[in-house]
Amino acid sequence: MHEFPLPPRTEGSRRQPCGVCHEIVSEFSDTASWLAGDDATPEQFRKAVAAFEGRKLARFGLTLDSGLSEGAMVHFNLRFADNGELCASMDVDSHTGEVVVQHACG
Repeated sequence: MHEFPLPPRTEGSRRQPCGVCHEIVSEFSDTASWLAGDDATPEQFRKAVAAFEGRKLARFGLTLDSGLSEGAMVHFNLRFADNGELCASMDVDSHTGEVVVQHACG
């Protein structure tokens, strides 16, 4: 997993939710790597990851949206449910499971 930090959140950012975000991104990466492979199309992979992660994310006050990128890449955005702020974005190769993460909070 490659991580490229984004600029820190503005003043008043919440440390606890950001800690949860970092932890969830790590778990998300494990799940995405586990579900990846040549057996599914990128769209099937996108739907499987969203279904697998959806309930857990809701428990932690997060939402996940996604879309197809070029080739086998799928882009996911992890957001705080209460205000829609971006927690992290992830680009995942649906065939290899490689995940590139950009954290939006500190």
